[in-house]
Amino acid sequence: MNVKVQSLEGLSGILKRCGSRAIVQCHGVFDVLHAGHVSHLEEAKAMGDILVVTITSDQFVNKGDGRPENGQGARAQALAALGCVDYVAITDAPTAANAICNLRPNIYAKGPDYQEPLLEQMVVEDHGGKVAFTNGTKHSSTALIEAEKYLDGAKDLKVLVVGEAIQDEYVYCDVLGKAGKEPVIVGQQVRTEKYWGGTDAIANQLDKFCQVSLLAGSLSVIKRRFVDVASGQKLFELYEMGTSPAMNWIAPVIEAADVVIVADYGHGLLDACAIDHLVTHAKFLVVNCQLNAGNRGFHTISKYRGANLICVSEGELRLDARDQHGDLRQIIAEASIRLDCPQIIVTRGKQGCLAYDGAFTEIPAQTTEVIDRIGAGDAVFAIAAICAAQGAPVATSALIGNAAGAVAVGIVANSVPVSKEAIMKQLGAL
Repeated sequence: MNVKVQSLEGLSGILKRCGSRAIVQCHGVFDVLHAGHVSHLEEAKAMGDILVVTITSDQFVNKGDGRPENGQGARAQALAALGCVDYVAITDAPTAANAICNLRPNIYAKGPDYQEPLLEQMVVEDHGGKVAFTNGTKHSSTALIEAEKYLDGAKDLKVLVVGEAIQDEYVYCDVLGKAGKEPVIVGQQVRTEKYWGGTDAIANQLDKFCQVSLLAGSLSVIKRRFVDVASGQKLFELYEMGTSPAMNWIAPVIEAADVVIVADYGHGLLDACAIDHLVTHAKFLVVNCQLNAGNRGFHTISKYRGANLICVSEGELRLDARDQHGDLRQIIAEASIRLDCPQIIVTRGKQGCLAYDGAFTEIPAQTTEVIDRIGAGDAVFAIAAICAAQGAPVATSALIGNAAGAVAVGIVANSVPVSKEAIMKQLGAL
């Protein structure tokens, strides 16, 4: 082991032999070490003679699913490799209080994100030390402030959601096994649950964020999913798709909205005339043109030209471009020109999403636990749309929308809308 990495007790003994030299202590998780961490630690070292860094052990890291990404040993070694760090120790406790009692630093240094009363402050001062703050950039707090600004700022937005209403029906079954005479799985029906999907789900999602209204055709689509009650695994899907009559569009209704969100599921509601009305009269147009089993190959985003923001999956964009294996960034850049759309968000499942506005920003996936993907894309789309309509950079819209999607995959269908509090918590964990 690197000699810089010590047990808490061993480090305490070393520091007791340092005489009058000023000891500075920093504490944190330091998972995925970045430039902000390095800047903070270099500034802390300048406050004294010896810099010791204590890190939270894996079992007490509370930063969301899949964290820490790096185990405590790897995190300790990464810190020890920095020239400004003299010693590293792992503390097996939820706070730094025990480490402070053992090490008795002269200065306990925290970053600018933590300039509020600290639980550790009393412990530091009881041992004759003081708390000091570095002046580095507030990376995480800035993102949270931006997210709160756009989520709260949407309250006065007049949002019109346009597209088909869909009913998602979940038929839960107890799987009995293979049929005796047929090569099919047999199940016994346990219960049936019904949820509003499509544009109803999007409008319901946005109801607590903004002033929302809905234009949808009469219910013509039911998506019935047969689900193993024990595992939650979907076994089979059955669609009932009647013909949706195209709407008679009234331009003033569209013009009265600050933002028009079009969720076109390709079941016949939005014909060429309706699309022309939307593109011509919407002040700010956000579009998702969704691929499903009933329209594959016949329904792509190329139907819309001139939207302010497009939000589609990678598969949907590749199908539109007729390019299965080409460079995704090139496909996106070309689509932006071809569709006259300045902002594009491409969702990529467990790979997160890619945002484009002339430059690319990769947004990582924010969850490792998936209960149900149904409705997650709609949550990303809806939340990103209201952020973009307020002038948020596309990377910011994608980040906040992606956090909403990460929460949504932990919810069955659209049974519960994603709240602001859940989005902020997800971003805080990230």
